[in-house]
Amino acid sequence: MAEILTEQKPLINQCSDLYLLEKKYEVLLEMSNKKLLKEINDIKQEILRLNTEVESLKQKSSRPIQVVHEEFPRQQPVQQIQQPQQQRPQQLTSEDVSIEKYFHFGRKQR
Repeated sequence: MAEILTEQKPLINQCSDLYLLEKKYEVLLEMSNKKLLKEINDIKQEILRLNTEVESLKQKSSRPIQVVHEEFPRQQPVQQIQQPQQQRPQQLTSEDVSIEKYFHFGRKQR
């Protein structure tokens, strides 16, 4: 009979371990479900708040807006100083402009 009891202990331990494991999973699932439900409810509340805000903005924009135009006294036109236009030579040659002014090769010399 002692042999039967020793053989049943591991079986009982296995059953209790399985039971505890199942309970642990149930608790974890409940916790995650509650968390998800809370997040969903928060999102729903935010959507409702945004909808009411959009509606209030629509109502504000549908009201006629009165714009007041003020007439400012006209100023005398300012005479622009005309600068003499510089004439450019029609055809440039390589002797007219140095290529070093347009391209830099190597280090900058001081």
